Parts: sequence; structure tokens; C-alpha cells
Amino acid sequence: MRNSLFMTELVARLKRDGIAETMRKAVRYMSGRAKNGDDFDKIREVETSQFEPVWKLKVNGKNASAAKRYEPVTDADFCHGLSAFHGDRAETTFVDLGCGKGRALILAAEAGFGNVEGVEFSSVLSSIARKNILKLRIANASILTGDAAEYQFTRPHILLFMFNPFDASVMRVVAENIVKSGDFSPDYIHYCNPACARQLDALPQYRRVISDSRVAAWQKIQFESKNSEKIEYK
Repeated sequence: MRNSLFMTELVARLKRDGIAETMRKAVRYMSGRAKNGDDFDKIREVETSQFEPVWKLKVNGKNASAAKRYEPVTDADFCHGLSAFHGDRAETTFVDLGCGKGRALILAAEAGFGNVEGVEFSSVLSSIARKNILKLRIANASILTGDAAEYQFTRPHILLFMFNPFDASVMRVVAENIVKSGDFSPDYIHYCNPACARQLDALPQYRRVISDSRVAAWQKIQFESKNSEKIEYK
């Protein structure tokens, strides 16, 4: 199973990026593995820094082939993606689909979100995330081991976060679930390394408010109109 996932990922990357770019990313990956944690981890005494390839994650289920490797979000990308969000963080639930080891959840809790919730397909990663959350005694955090395609938005005032956790096949389902959720659809979507942005651009109730190669963000038009006096786009 691991060998099959490894070869599938390798062939897909070679076709998409070519030999030179694939080699460059491999060097970057190995550099990430060589780190014994970064400042984020050292300060908090957690483990979120080390990259993890898909074949190590023990993912199963119908959407296993859609999984992406684990890579931690940077503080800069996290903050940049929040720069156009002007809602009340204390009243907002931060939902991370594909939460990995929980770095974004930690950042969200530190940023003052009322609740933080992670969904992670890999039991290996979700177990690490729970240990990190417990280590930091973040009482308003919860982590679900499950498929993001099955997650339902069932409460108001959600900020949805994703860091390229899956391919377009799952993103299409997530987008459909957002549409079906009606009034409970997220107020704001924060997407790092936005490889599947087209599926979110197609959502009629959203407007893109941040767009660059590393970070994209969308705001719900209904939410925007209610908060228009607070919003200053740059």
C-alpha cells in the first residue's frame, strides 16, 4: 500500500512538474525533514515542523489517492490569509480541513478564535495533533479523524482553513457541501497553496479577496454586506 501510494505520487509529480522541478521539491522536502523542529515548535514544545510524505500517513478509504503530503503552514501565510477577515474571532469557529499536526489550529487559538476544529484523514497525523493540543492545554479545540469530503457545515460563523490537503476530486465535494449548507456556509475561506482554487472561485455566494501564489481567500457576499463598514480591502 505504501509503495503504491509512493509511486503514484512520484509519477503524478513528474508528469505535473517535470524532472528538474520534482528534484528541487525533493531537496526542499529533505531539508524540511532534516530540521529538528523550528522556532515555532521550540517555543511551544510541540512537533509540527517535519514534512511527511503521503505514503507514511496510513491513509485509507475511497479518497486515499486524493491525499497530499503534510507540510506546516508558515506564520506569514497564516496571517496574510486572515488579513481580509473582519468578523468577530471570538464568535467564529475556525475549521481546518486536513489539519495535519495541528499547527494552524494552534495559531487560530492564539489568534483568539472562539473554537478551533480540525478534520484529518490520517490517524497518524490526527494523533500527533491531539498530543500537541493537549500539550498546550487548548481547551476550545477538537480534532476529528475523518474524511473532509464527509464534513458537514452545521453551525453559523465558520472560518474554513485549508492548506492544499487534497486534490480537485475532493475539493469539488467540499465545494458542493458548502453550497448545500446554505446559511451555515463559511463566512470566510482561507486557502494556502491554493492548487484547487477554481472550485472555490465557482461558488456563487463568494468573492475572492486575496489572490497570490501562496494564499487565496474568499468572503461570503452576504457576510461582507453585513460588515461592509468594517472592511478595507488592499
